[in-house]
Amino acid sequence: LQSGLGFSCYTCPTGGDCGRGGDQTTFEVGDWTVEAFMWALQSCPSGYAPNTGSTKDECIRCEAGTYSLAEGLSHACLPCPQGGTCAGGSQVQLDGDWKLVDNAWELTYCPSGSQATTAKDGCVVCAAGKYSLSVGLDQECKPCPAGGDCIEGGNVTAFAVGNWNVVTVLDKTPEHLDGVLDKRWNLSSCPAGNVFATSSDACVRCEPGFFSLGARASKTPCLPCPAGGDCLAGGNVV
Repeated sequence: LQSGLGFSCYTCPTGGDCGRGGDQTTFEVGDWTVEAFMWALQSCPSGYAPNTGSTKDECIRCEAGTYSLAEGLSHACLPCPQGGTCAGGSQVQLDGDWKLVDNAWELTYCPSGSQATTAKDGCVVCAAGKYSLSVGLDQECKPCPAGGDCIEGGNVTAFAVGNWNVVTVLDKTPEHLDGVLDKRWNLSSCPAGNVFATSSDACVRCEPGFFSLGARASKTPCLPCPAGGDCLAGGNVV
């Protein structure tokens, strides 16, 4: 890149193509400029990071499982957030709500049916037998109510018996001493022939010899069959 006597040919930059020799050099990636009669890498675009070492002379595309949104020479490819999909470069697919902080993805909240990882770097869908109705970073997947069916996990819950509604409670845990508002299923009443289970999260049919005629919104027990009645089938049959 210079003329005169007493100059030497320089080794081609790792990120360049000097196949034609002479002063013909091409670069597929990065911003390059001439400094002291030599090519110098100035910046790598998003999706790429400079090679490691003291000489930054190549932009390397982030591999699958990593990503980069930054530009320049002082960054590296970042690990893909847990639960996300990174095809390489700057392509990232994420579940939940995320925001950019210093050219890196930061989790804002997880949708219902999931909970955040311990590191708050991804959302994990609730496994079968558990559920979550809240949106945020501090909610946890809860065991399915005894009277419910959460076999699909996530936020899918089916109930065969009873009237159920969603209530908001203040959960206090060692990690959140002030409490975290969380939503959960609540059994409000059981139909005739049933009463609340001891755990209050299921309706239990009255056993033979006992009955219940009205819908119950409390833990009132099944009543003994009256003298002269026939409660062999249990439930609300007298």
